[in-house]
Amino acid sequence: MMALVADGTFALGTWVMDSGASHHMTGQAELRTHARQCAPVHSLLADGGERVATTSGTVHLTIEADEGETTLSLLDVLMVPGLMISLFSVRLASACGYEIEFHQNRVLVKHKGTVELQGTLRGKLYVLATVDEVGAEMTAAATPTAEMWHR
Repeated sequence: MMALVADGTFALGTWVMDSGASHHMTGQAELRTHARQCAPVHSLLADGGERVATTSGTVHLTIEADEGETTLSLLDVLMVPGLMISLFSVRLASACGYEIEFHQNRVLVKHKGTVELQGTLRGKLYVLATVDEVGAEMTAAATPTAEMWHR
């Protein structure tokens, strides 16, 4: 399912690969399980605003794969108020032993040589192939454009 909506913005629930993010992050508290307090983490958003995350938790993503759908669990995902697009931290995944391969139109996330996750190029961003929540496109009116997130 494509993450882009008709006007070129991304649907709420989209996960974007981010090589600059220190943590996996989401603005959707309802995605997390096992929520807990964490040391404050300051995040600078693409619009120049700053937000502080004080909670984290586990997010279970439903991923589109060649064999069908599978579930990926991301641990210690920060809840960043005001974050409209969730961020998958390339840096964190790499530190945990995953290999990230960027190709012309797709990205592969491998663990011990096996592709665990893949994404596609949408505009100027690599977007993970997740199965969006029902109605995600309907809530996307306030989401920023790909160009804003690329900054």
